[in-house]
Amino acid sequence: MDIQATDEQKRILEATGRIIKINARAGTGKTTTLCLIAEHNRDKKILYLVFNKKNRDEAERIFPPNVKIKTVHAFARFSLSSFGKRFDTDDNFNVCTFLPYFGKERNRQTLATLSYNFLTFFLNSGFEKLEKAISPYIEDCLTEEQKKTFNHHEKRIIQITRDFATSWNKNEISCPHDFYLKLSHIKKTFHKELEKFDIILVDEGQDLSHVMLDSLSHCTKRIVLVGDTHQRIYSFRYAVDAMRIMKCDEDFALSLSFRFGERIADLVTMFILQSKNETNFKICGYENQKSVVSFYSDLSIVNQGVKTAILSRTNMALFKNAMYMRSKKIRFSFERDIKSELNRTLDVYRLYRGEKDRIKDGLIQSFDSIEQLDKYAEDVQDFQLSNISKIVKDYADEFPKAIYEMMKLTKKNEHQNDKDAIVLSTVHAAKGQEYDRVIIDQDIVDAISRTKSINPEQFNDEINVAYVCFTRAKKQLLLPVAFKTVLTPQWQNYIEKLAFKSYDRTMSNKTHMVKRARNLKPQKNKTGSKPGYWFNAPEKPKKTETSKKIRLQCL
Repeated sequence: MDIQATDEQKRILEATGRIIKINARAGTGKTTTLCLIAEHNRDKKILYLVFNKKNRDEAERIFPPNVKIKTVHAFARFSLSSFGKRFDTDDNFNVCTFLPYFGKERNRQTLATLSYNFLTFFLNSGFEKLEKAISPYIEDCLTEEQKKTFNHHEKRIIQITRDFATSWNKNEISCPHDFYLKLSHIKKTFHKELEKFDIILVDEGQDLSHVMLDSLSHCTKRIVLVGDTHQRIYSFRYAVDAMRIMKCDEDFALSLSFRFGERIADLVTMFILQSKNETNFKICGYENQKSVVSFYSDLSIVNQGVKTAILSRTNMALFKNAMYMRSKKIRFSFERDIKSELNRTLDVYRLYRGEKDRIKDGLIQSFDSIEQLDKYAEDVQDFQLSNISKIVKDYADEFPKAIYEMMKLTKKNEHQNDKDAIVLSTVHAAKGQEYDRVIIDQDIVDAISRTKSINPEQFNDEINVAYVCFTRAKKQLLLPVAFKTVLTPQWQNYIEKLAFKSYDRTMSNKTHMVKRARNLKPQKNKTGSKPGYWFNAPEKPKKTETSKKIRLQCL
């Protein structure tokens, strides 16, 4: 890899500690840094554990041959195969799986959800026995009302979840991926397999499971853990932030972002300082990348011609934006395949219309009315399902035609290669992506305002969500004006000045363009009739070796 290491990367390459942590801020080249470590240790046998298949495929293209690249689940499955264990996997393991075990009980959906969530919690925990996970699950994950329900049905829930785990272990039924990861932890095959390598590289350290954290803590080999504490947005999956928890011998930071310029970097720094009071937080913009921060009041500012993404917190906001684009006949695409969400929306619409016989989703089909579904969503705090219900009620007149159109768009991927199509995405789907222009949806700031005074932990999660949004932008970041009213007076003062500078610069540019136009001679435009003013478009910069290196560093 022909990359000139930065000073921060050079210090990492010179590290001698057995366990080192690298806090890599957004766009600072964490993958490139890990690749440099691999190149620097060509004589060593290296394992690189990644978050998903997409990360694995990208890494396989650039890492040297001395590196084995595996997702965490694939590595766990591999470790068990050497132990003689093989499993058939079930990608459809969900709440519906538990419904038959609660018959026709009035609150069977809630009991099925508590059972599913408890078993998922256990599989991702560091506990080896099911009983050990009961108290932590009740205390940390349930509301007061949910605690009462769980305690009343505890023996039954534990027996049902134990029966599932036993059947999976005997390979009598297919298991979810988290089960064989859990089993590889209990059988110690995961960390025994780790011992066969000289160096372990671990990505997304802010979103590790307790299982992974425990396996790494028992590993005696050299470990390089990389992540960004402020990109921790998967706590709802019972993930933990190893970047804070795991002890290390040396701690490093990557703070120079190659993705955006100083204006966005300054905004992000101020945001983290005022929301989390982290005075030592640092992210620097790349001097050769010009970026701006602007504000908007509604989506009428959307235009095509620039690679633009609208990022939202919820699927409800995503759908709302899709309906707006549809009404304005603006071409758009989705960042990922949302077919499953669209199918659920269609099923909730059928429940709303009283067409139960056409519903395919087992959980939705189990309700007698939309009101019953709403009550369940409130009881178990299923915000996704609650939002789908709101979508159905708000856009019932447009259904099912609008849903079928979006399904067609998702299936054919018509606009994925259309550079002018607006990309619609939730924050979680956009993580790891970058766009020239990013528009932050109003629901991001609404979530921050809603949680600030009621739930400190959730508030912290929402700050991380906003951080991920801000750092997806390369050239232009557009914030809803409501961002001027959140957080501290210092933040509000900063934002007000930033908004004034943005407005002042825009007006200055318009004045400059008008003056320039007055000095130009009228020319025939391309239609050949009325005179107009032509402006020479700047030539596209030629791709150079330097630009290729910068692109690699952004990885």
